[in-house]
Amino acid sequence: CEDNGSGASAPVNEDPDFSTTAEGVFPTYGDPTICNMNDLLRTNILAAQYFRELGALSTFEEIVEQIDYHCKYAEPFTLGTNNIPSSLFCCLYKLLLMKLNELQLLSMLTNPNAYVRCTGALYIRYVGKPEELWRRLSIYLLDEQLFSPSSNAQAKKTFGEYIQDLLSAYNYYGTRLP
Repeated sequence: CEDNGSGASAPVNEDPDFSTTAEGVFPTYGDPTICNMNDLLRTNILAAQYFRELGALSTFEEIVEQIDYHCKYAEPFTLGTNNIPSSLFCCLYKLLLMKLNELQLLSMLTNPNAYVRCTGALYIRYVGKPEELWRRLSIYLLDEQLFSPSSNAQAKKTFGEYIQDLLSAYNYYGTRLP
């Protein structure tokens, strides 16, 4: 993945909204079998060759490494297609099925790689309790790390702007958020 700066400004392990123990499984909302994901997107992820390849990986660290290496944008679909899921969304769904703990999510949100951070924020947006989304993500609204969440590398925004969009919109690059 392209590293577009290491301006992750949130304090590592100092977020009061996250448990300080690795055993603190992130509290989720909704149907755990579908992870609140759009049926078409989820079906396409399950059918994707890349997602099947992720099946050989079993640790959180391996999936984060995949995001770091493969992801160049945070859109749900591969550039130029309407149905092939992006690497980032395949990794996101794999992480959703793994049921991350609080410290794993915090490590994603404070990672220097913007796409790892986006995946952590999307994880919270998809399965976090709606009444807790603001509390968990608003700390990042002033984050100035600049990156390109879309496949258009010229369309840059700050991580804070990305979080604002996640908190305020239901449409996300052609799919619906819960």
